[in-house]
Amino acid sequence: MDTAAFTKRIYSLPTFTADVENIFDHMDALHDALRGGRVNHAFAEKIMMVVTSVNGCRYCSYGHSRVALAAGVPESELQKLMALDLETFPEHDKVFMESR
Repeated sequence: MDTAAFTKRIYSLPTFTADVENIFDHMDALHDALRGGRVNHAFAEKIMMVVTSVNGCRYCSYGHSRVALAAGVPESELQKLMALDLETFPEHDKVFMESR
């Protein structure tokens, strides 16, 4: 993957406001996805932590790390995810990803 072509999202207040409004506009769809049972909450937050690490948003990192901890993700695992150290990704999550 050519990482030089990736542009980090830098939030301005208008962009952030528009994204938050978009989240609220689609809240029903987000709830349906969570209730569908295909991805548990802790696993979803692990995915968000990796995305956050790639994007480099400290606000998203703070928010998602708090939610992940509350969902039962150990802090040591969060640190590895933020460092993009996926070699030690838990075996049960690897199996989950491979079965989909």
